[in-house]
Amino acid sequence: MNNGTPPKRITRAYLLDPVTNIRGLPIRKEIFKIGSDYSITDHNINSPYVSRHHATITVRDGKFYLADANSANGTFINDMKIAPNREIIIKHGMVLRFADVERVFIIR
Repeated sequence: MNNGTPPKRITRAYLLDPVTNIRGLPIRKEIFKIGSDYSITDHNINSPYVSRHHATITVRDGKFYLADANSANGTFINDMKIAPNREIIIKHGMVLRFADVERVFIIR
C-alpha cells in the first residue's frame, strides 16, 4: 500500500576499469573485499602488485568507505595514499588505485 511516500531509491555502485571501460561486479554486500585471490575477495584484480586481500569497501548508512587492508603496495584515492585500516569515504567518480591498478568508483 502506497501512503504517499516515494519508494526508497536503491543505490547501485560498482568499480569501472578505465582502460577497458568494463565495469566490475556491483557492490551488493556491506563488506566488499578487493584483491588478487579469487577465493577470498569479491572483486578480483589480476596483478602481481595487488595483495591477496588488498582493500575493503564498506557500505554503512548509505555511504561507501574504502580501507586499505594493510596491503604491500598501498591503496590510493585520487592519487593520495590512504593509511592502512582507516576508512575513507568515497564518492562517485573518484579514482581508486590498488597498487598499480586503477578503478573508477561509480554510483548510479
